[in-house]
Amino acid sequence: MSPPAELLPDFYRILFEEANDGIFLADVETGRLLDANPRACELIGRTRDEIHGMHYLELHPREERERYRAIFQRHAKAGRGIDRAEVVHRDGTRIPVEISAARTTGRPACADRHSFATCAHAMSWSRSSTKPKATTASWPSRT
Repeated sequence: MSPPAELLPDFYRILFEEANDGIFLADVETGRLLDANPRACELIGRTRDEIHGMHYLELHPREERERYRAIFQRHAKAGRGIDRAEVVHRDGTRIPVEISAARTTGRPACADRHSFATCAHAMSWSRSSTKPKATTASWPSRT
């Protein structure tokens, strides 16, 4: 059973705010981040105000920006995509994530913008035990 139409904007806002994965909303044309949920803020150690207006490339390691530009363009062209990536926390820690992006054109939260909602699910490091371990288990539980 779906919620009544008049509740949909609130319903989707609650899903966005309470999701266990980080969600970033980016403008496809400019690459600027329009919004981020609390888990996205925790993931990269920045406030929502700091994230708003950042370019999506600032989320990733500087030396790999061309790779992330190509991923973003591929997702934009296809309208969706899933890839493994790394995001950079404010303290410089690289956090491995799986990103899942989908175009959100025409949805109430985006109005007339062509944008992507990108979920970033933190994964454990598998390459070396000397690397930091970043998982959702390190985040405090919500009650």
